[in-house]
Amino acid sequence: MPDLKLAAQDAIYDLLNATPTVTDVGPVWQHAPEELEPPYTIIGDMSASPIGGKDGGLDRIEFEILTVRREPGREFLTPMMAAVRDTLEGAELTSADAVLSPPVFESDEDDLLDDGQTYIGVQRFSLIAQPND
Repeated sequence: MPDLKLAAQDAIYDLLNATPTVTDVGPVWQHAPEELEPPYTIIGDMSASPIGGKDGGLDRIEFEILTVRREPGREFLTPMMAAVRDTLEGAELTSADAVLSPPVFESDEDDLLDDGQTYIGVQRFSLIAQPND
């Protein structure tokens, strides 16, 4: 059975990376380097929960998209987050290894770090995945 989280991560990355409103602001990463300077977007935490299906191969995958911007105000972060949401919410994801439902937006939040200029936006989405066989 294919790794459904990995299939979802790759499909999410491909979609975000192909969207100019997301990439024009900064790069999209699956595995970001440690010394990365903002602005950027990262595919963050992912979790999978079995929900049944034929032979138990149906999973609910929850994932986070982190958007980081260093500017003196939140108004620079929110357009980046809106571009991510507009791109992912309800989008058709393609994968050779899995059938993926369109992502559903669950929630978001943004935090100001102690430096007083770096904002991190966290958006949570979910989707349903099953092996493509």
